[in-house]
Amino acid sequence: GIGGNIGTQSSTITIRGLVTGRVNIKRIWSFIGKQLQVGLLLGIFFGLLLGAMAWIFGSTRLGSVVALAICATMFISTLLGTMVPIILRRLDVDPAVATGPFVTTSADVLGVLIYFMLAKSLLAL
Repeated sequence: GIGGNIGTQSSTITIRGLVTGRVNIKRIWSFIGKQLQVGLLLGIFFGLLLGAMAWIFGSTRLGSVVALAICATMFISTLLGTMVPIILRRLDVDPAVATGPFVTTSADVLGVLIYFMLAKSLLAL
């Protein structure tokens, strides 16, 4: 899903940065902040786009649920994809081996969970 895709992309960028030395302890918070900015911007863009489509073909409330769910999923997936390799590296586990399946599965499961939670609360299901 969309969460797994953005999580995988973030983890790839993070792992590459760790391997090449572009991401180090001195610049870690700056790097994380930049990754989260990108995730938030993508989430807002695609959330608005898909929310507008749901609004046009469904309802205002459905559009709101879709927009918020996409935005939150993309942001959280970016956070997962960025943090998991960093944490694994600190634990002396090769992030290139362990990150992919964990981030993809976690991001997709969280995306569905976020969507259902928002739908339940905003659509009164």
